[in-house]
Amino acid sequence: MDSMLQKYKVAITMATIIVWAGWFIFISTVTPGKFWAFFVFHILLLLALVGGFISIALRISPNNKMIIRRAILLAVLFVVPLILQGLRIFDLLTLLLLIVAVILIDFWVDNKK
Repeated sequence: MDSMLQKYKVAITMATIIVWAGWFIFISTVTPGKFWAFFVFHILLLLALVGGFISIALRISPNNKMIIRRAILLAVLFVVPLILQGLRIFDLLTLLLLIVAVILIDFWVDNKK
């Protein structure tokens, strides 16, 4: 099992490095005025954050089964406000509703099992 976990850690770390490299290449080469670039930028950022959070969490607590779900929710909590700000529809109430929604989703999935 330990060998499988080590292979998983290496794969996640390598994928995360590749996505971060892609994100940096993207922001250095694409002009920001294009509409599709807005969404590609945020999708790459979301994937990079998810991979980074999973990598960090696996080093801290390798036996936790909720790592992937919580990493995705945490990355969404970082990226969605950026998307909303880019669309000029972000405010404090939206942020509070997003935080409540993420907490409720996490609570619901925990209790669903």
